[in-house]
Amino acid sequence: MRGIPAVTRAVVCAAAVTVLIQPTAGHAEPPGIPSAAEARTMLEGLTVAEEGSAAGYSRDAFPHWSTVSDGCTARETVLQRDGTGVTVDEECRPTAGTWFSPYDDQTVADASDVDIDHVLSAAASGV
Repeated sequence: MRGIPAVTRAVVCAAAVTVLIQPTAGHAEPPGIPSAAEARTMLEGLTVAEEGSAAGYSRDAFPHWSTVSDGCTARETVLQRDGTGVTVDEECRPTAGTWFSPYDDQTVADASDVDIDHVLSAAASGV
């Protein structure tokens, strides 16, 4: 960078660092994924009950597809947040994009192949 004023070098270097540390939309991970050790501890804390009746469980107690903002549902918002190259139609439905799953190291290109509702089913969790 000989011959380039120090201020220009500083600006170019600052811009490069900013670009390098910006998170990319490429492999956006859902927030709050625990480490392997934390996940093992959480799993050890689960009570595994004998399979039986789901008496008292009502899916209606767990609303989903709620509108979050700009007419987009919670699902559509998460698909946009966690996908790469996501485009949506006028009703906020994804029309293109890819989604990477850190759980199984798979990438899918069809939003209908993405499950985002529950990692552990609401009925199984006893909530």
